Amino acid sequence: MKFDRYHSLRPGEAILHSKQHIAVEYRRELKTYLDEYPKGKDKNDLKGRLWSYTESGFYSACFELFLHHFLSTRCQAVDPHPVLPNVATHPEFEVKHSLGNFFVEATLALESEEFRVQEQRLRELVDAMREVKGSVVLWAQPVTDLPNDFPLDPVRDFLSREVQRLDPTDLESPKSLTFATNFNNRPVVIDFDLISADQDSCAPVVQAWGAPEAKEVTTHYRIRRRVRSKASRYGHIGAPYIVAVWPRTEFPLTSEGALRGLYGDRQVHIARDTNKITGETRALNGAFNTTMNGNLLNREVSAVALYREQFLARSYRRYLYVYHNPYALNPVPEQILSGVPQFVSRKDKDNGGHMQWLNDISPWDE
Repeated sequence: MKFDRYHSLRPGEAILHSKQHIAVEYRRELKTYLDEYPKGKDKNDLKGRLWSYTESGFYSACFELFLHHFLSTRCQAVDPHPVLPNVATHPEFEVKHSLGNFFVEATLALESEEFRVQEQRLRELVDAMREVKGSVVLWAQPVTDLPNDFPLDPVRDFLSREVQRLDPTDLESPKSLTFATNFNNRPVVIDFDLISADQDSCAPVVQAWGAPEAKEVTTHYRIRRRVRSKASRYGHIGAPYIVAVWPRTEFPLTSEGALRGLYGDRQVHIARDTNKITGETRALNGAFNTTMNGNLLNREVSAVALYREQFLARSYRRYLYVYHNPYALNPVPEQILSGVPQFVSRKDKDNGGHMQWLNDISPWDE
């Protein structure tokens, strides 16, 4: 039987075999990075993943090789997969620098099996919401992952109780509810936006979810979830911890997408009497500013490094943008990553704070 040779094409087939100039250059650079990587089982694993039939396997290997090269040119030493006490998994790198050591975890933001599992959990959440009675439309936005074995009855009971307490005037302006609990020593947080449905109070609530089904939000949503899933993996390690994310998504990474994913959705405030815009803020649903019971989550993450590639007709460019967490328990010194675009926290005259690009130069303006 004759099989179509393209039926099981590897994700990296074009890069590994194409004779086009752009593929040859990419392959040459990839080989240089692989030669620089320390010998051992970690290097053998990377070689195996470069020939992987899965997108996550191939591109995660490319990403790790680039990060190792990038860090090695700026720091004294880069140790792959360091062993941490009482932790079964390992971050990608421990980086040694004269200004202090830090750890780097690398992850892809794509439609992985884990992502599909979470979509199924969202459908189950919607089913649980169907039993809630009321006259509102509920939009659910999970802030953290929903564990496979997390029972949804408490969520349904919470919504039933809170919806029954609503007064008609409560919905004259946008209102939200937050379900927050701990499950197996990990936080589970779900935000719900409430909209008046103008229907009989005894009618069932209208249910929907504002998760990744809306394609225009997938990139920032996936960045947000990847950072949150990696945030508490190593606990309080007492050193700066950077999560590097490569968003390989249908919609490309944008400046606003990065800000939404890390610092929250953009909110415009409009005066009710004049209908004029009075200001802007960020919702408390970003990877850096999500709260639970009044406490900030994900403070273990010092910064997020967002990576992207741009392919032109005969060339390509690599970009790495570092976004600092203003609430980090262990900030990473800006000087360690000098020469890299960095979004940093600065104090105002009134001792407030704001975020800005280092040297007031935004890489997105290039």
